[in-house]
This record gives sequence, C-alpha cells and structure tokens, in this order.
Amino acid sequence: MKRSIMCIVAFMISLSMLIPANIITAEAAGGFYDVATMVAIKNNIEKDAGLGNYATVQGACTDSKYAYYAVNTGYTTLLKYNVNTWELVSKTSGNYLGHANDMTYNKNLGLLVVAHNSPEYDVISFVNPDSLRVVETRKIKHKIHSISYNASYDYYVAGLSGTYDFVILDGEFKEIA
Repeated sequence: MKRSIMCIVAFMISLSMLIPANIITAEAAGGFYDVATMVAIKNNIEKDAGLGNYATVQGACTDSKYAYYAVNTGYTTLLKYNVNTWELVSKTSGNYLGHANDMTYNKNLGLLVVAHNSPEYDVISFVNPDSLRVVETRKIKHKIHSISYNASYDYYVAGLSGTYDFVILDGEFKEIA
C-alpha cells in the first residue's frame, strides 16, 4: 500500500511539472492543492507586491478559489488572487517565512503551509489565508525545500533539501514512507 501511494505521489509531482505554467492544479489533481508558477502574471505579482524587479516569486498554492503567492526580498510579502478574475484580493508584508521556497494549502486545517527552506531548512509556518498572517511556526524533523498536501490522505509530500528525494509525512509531519 505504501509503495502504491509513493508511486501515485511521484506521478502527481512529475505531472505537475508538465502542466503549462498558466494552469492551476487543484482538487482535480488527486486532492493536491498546489499551483504552478503563473508566468503570465509574474510581472503583475511583482507590481502588486510593490517590489519591482528586485523581487523573486517563491512558493505558490491554491485553495481552488484563491491563489496565494510568496514574494521574497529578505522578508515575505504574501499575495492573494481570485482565480476566476486574477484580481488581487489582499496582500500583507512583513511575515518572516525564511526563503518561502514553497507552500501548500491544508484543506483539513484551512491553513497555508509554508516551507521556509533557506536558512531554516527544517522550519515550516502555518498562515491564515484570510489575514495572510503567520499563526504558528514549527520545527520539523526533515530539511525540506518543497511541500505538497493531499487532503484525501492527510499526507504531505516534501522534497528533501539538497536532493531530488522526497518524503511522505502524515498530518503531524511524522514520516510515513
């Protein structure tokens, strides 16, 4: 069973890499709540963040209604867009989320989960999607650079920093496979 889940997860991750950059992957993609970097609106994201060309769009995810982006220049600006209109709904600055390398939406908690990556490879933060503010920061066992969540299984899939390997974690970030 674990091997099958690992194969499905690996397939979903590889599939998300093949999806065109302007397509959102959401519940239709097996319960995963991630979003491809929206190349078509990258300039809008930088403009909306008010950071010009000195910003880097980092993690992104969706809850199927909104798309969330982390823009990093040493601190993190979070942006929230309506996925039907691509209008900016809200933004907040000043969150400390490390590099904010990746994020996912945990449907069961109703929170965004951000992988800090550099310089705190083993730290994640939970963010309220309404206020775009950090509600909890937690140190986990693994050093990760990316994260995805599957609500059907209450599992996270995380990419291990410095490698192409990944780990499957339960809802409490304990290793499953």
